[in-house]
Amino acid sequence: MDLHRNRKHIPLLHSSFHEGNAIFSPDGKWLAFTSSESGRSELYLQAFTSRDAPAVTGERFPVSRAGAQVVRWRRDGKEIYYLGYDGRVYAVPVTLGTRPTFGPAAPLFEISTEARAAIHAHVGFDVSPDGQRFVIPTVNDAVPPSIVIVQNWEALLRRSDRTKPGS
Repeated sequence: MDLHRNRKHIPLLHSSFHEGNAIFSPDGKWLAFTSSESGRSELYLQAFTSRDAPAVTGERFPVSRAGAQVVRWRRDGKEIYYLGYDGRVYAVPVTLGTRPTFGPAAPLFEISTEARAAIHAHVGFDVSPDGQRFVIPTVNDAVPPSIVIVQNWEALLRRSDRTKPGS
């Protein structure tokens, strides 16, 4: 949403592919996002400009090669982290410039099935500014889920109306 132009909605990513998980680089000049352009969700990087109107411009640079879901930057912009389809969190060294370059994706650790389930229900994961610590939500199944069924709930509503003052 462009707050300088009467709150006008401006789509940054608008193609026939499923695109999401967008996150700006720390310097605000790049947008990292996932796209199904290759046939499955992969991580891409594209330049961002806000001159005339906010937009991504130029070439899309592929970052991942084996599937990517959730994306985060290290605060200094020198690494991008993502969750791969194999349940591992990867770090990719990045050198930003006119044409960014990427080092090989290095697997850092594997997350549990419970954490993978929670990532889709929450913001994903987060990383400390120095890239040394990660916060990853998990689903706690210590208490099994339950379903509560209330029958004849309309009668309960009528009863509560009769107990209100002035009824």
